[in-house]
Amino acid sequence: MHYAGCVKTLHSALLKGLQVGDTPWFSIELDDPVHGRITRLGRFGGEPHHRGVVVGDSGEWPVETPGAGWIFAERYEGGAPLGGYADATIVLRHGDGDAWVEGEASSRNTAALEALLSHARDSAAEVLDGRPGVLEEGQPAAPPRDGDEAHAGLAVQWRHDDASYLERVGACVAAVREDGGVRCLTNMATVTAPAPFDPASVYTALARSSGAPRAAIIVEGDVALVSASPETFIACRAGIAETEPMKGTRPRGATPEADEALREELRSSEKERQENLAVTERVVAELETVCVSGSVHVPRPCVVKSYGQVHQLVSEVRGHLRERATLGEVLDAMSPAASMTGVPKETAVRHLAELEDGPRGLYSGCYGWVSVSGADAQVATAIRCAELRGSTALVGAGGGLTAASRPDEELAEVKLKARAVLKALGAGYPRVL
Repeated sequence: MHYAGCVKTLHSALLKGLQVGDTPWFSIELDDPVHGRITRLGRFGGEPHHRGVVVGDSGEWPVETPGAGWIFAERYEGGAPLGGYADATIVLRHGDGDAWVEGEASSRNTAALEALLSHARDSAAEVLDGRPGVLEEGQPAAPPRDGDEAHAGLAVQWRHDDASYLERVGACVAAVREDGGVRCLTNMATVTAPAPFDPASVYTALARSSGAPRAAIIVEGDVALVSASPETFIACRAGIAETEPMKGTRPRGATPEADEALREELRSSEKERQENLAVTERVVAELETVCVSGSVHVPRPCVVKSYGQVHQLVSEVRGHLRERATLGEVLDAMSPAASMTGVPKETAVRHLAELEDGPRGLYSGCYGWVSVSGADAQVATAIRCAELRGSTALVGAGGGLTAASRPDEELAEVKLKARAVLKALGAGYPRVL
């Protein structure tokens, strides 16, 4: 049995089981220091008090309770988060397709999850008959076609049409010529359907096409976040904080030769490099406010990482968190992500609020997991995502603007970033003019 097919089929069966009933539920993909790449799935059993968890080096970490922790999603503008406490989770290991239940010994949830896992294994076994898995992470998806129409019954309305968005690009470029900074201008598509969207189906379609390292679905009542983010906002392991500001994008090529050419074009672009380094400088300064003095550094600046739909330019930043620092303090120091605002951040946030004519919501906020002990926290930037509200879906996309930006290229980048999410919703691709 091919393990990739096993993981995807078992995950799909588990999602179908979780969405039965009214209890809020989740699935989140993580890099676990013990198990490698895993997905945690389960139901919420308490409030989202993740911000009070100590993630800074306390000298001696308390005994970990496997499977117990907080799963959350925070909006760009702040406000009440989605999510809550999970006292038990199903762990699905990507390396070999193995799955088991972890949780507190007294958890009422554990037995229910074990029964769900047993049923899902039986269902997956009926489907899997040795077929190979689908698209692997880091391999290009089939190139999309411009101008595909929305499926029957769906409507897509952009907050700013092409002409209006290009005007706003021009305003940003003029502003950064004055202050020498970066602006991350965004647009928002509202997709409406005749019936409520099925979060699990949208998530499965998005994860299949994007192959992103930070995928999640968090469902609470009639609101859901579905994301396949490639960007780590903050990861804390035993007191060490890591973040990966991401600025600079190219599409995947239709052939290996074209793909490599686009990758090299991104790697060698001075415009993209300057944009990334400007944001990285701000991220370093923010991380220094919650880290031991002198410990924050950039071990790998401006490296290209490849995902199912795009190549991205990423810088890796690392620091040693100060003793007793909480996750809330770390999030406050770094939110909203500089990669989603630009720099100077305070000026950029004010300017973008004037230009964007509406809230971003969950898009360009963050989501993640923190264990009970605080020894492991994994938080992603909420991009390549949809905020589902019944029969309405909100899809945000944007790009960093510098003095060297070309408006037509920036418009094409926004549509490229929105494509995978719109396709997962069944809404077709936006036309690139």
